Amino acid sequence: MRSISFYHRHYWAIMSLVYGVLAFLLLWFLIPISVDGGGPSATFYWGSHPPAVTFTQYYQQWGVRLQFLYPYIIASIIVIVIGCCITTVVVHRFWHRNHLFAASFVVSLILLLFAAAISDVGTTLHFWRGPVMYQHLYSVALILKVSVPLSLASGALVAIRNGLAENLQ
Repeated sequence: MRSISFYHRHYWAIMSLVYGVLAFLLLWFLIPISVDGGGPSATFYWGSHPPAVTFTQYYQQWGVRLQFLYPYIIASIIVIVIGCCITTVVVHRFWHRNHLFAASFVVSLILLLFAAAISDVGTTLHFWRGPVMYQHLYSVALILKVSVPLSLASGALVAIRNGLAENLQ
């Protein structure tokens, strides 16, 4: 019996962190903080109102910058749960080592788009306040720009993990 390396045992913990950083960076670069003459403005936020601060407050106070970062962090955590946890469970439950990459990609994409729809429904029904993803064609294109690369990464993670598991046997 082969011994299992540290990397094999902690694959999902390590890859979830990498996947979360990828999700954060995609969101950050595709939906950046808007800066105009009045100061920075949040373009991606949940809550009653976006943070409204001056340049001085934004650059001098870490707590103020965190107000802008919270939505990105929360969305990244949601994406990690969908892309690394739920997708993996669904794929391994319903697919038997055939086409794991494609199955993971499709399942992850559907779940990410469904999560955006749930967010829209919650916002529309006033359960919470947040962005509405499916309101404009630009927003739909933006959610696809985020969802497709993350779904590809999810498919790759599941396929790589399956290959590592086969090498151990």
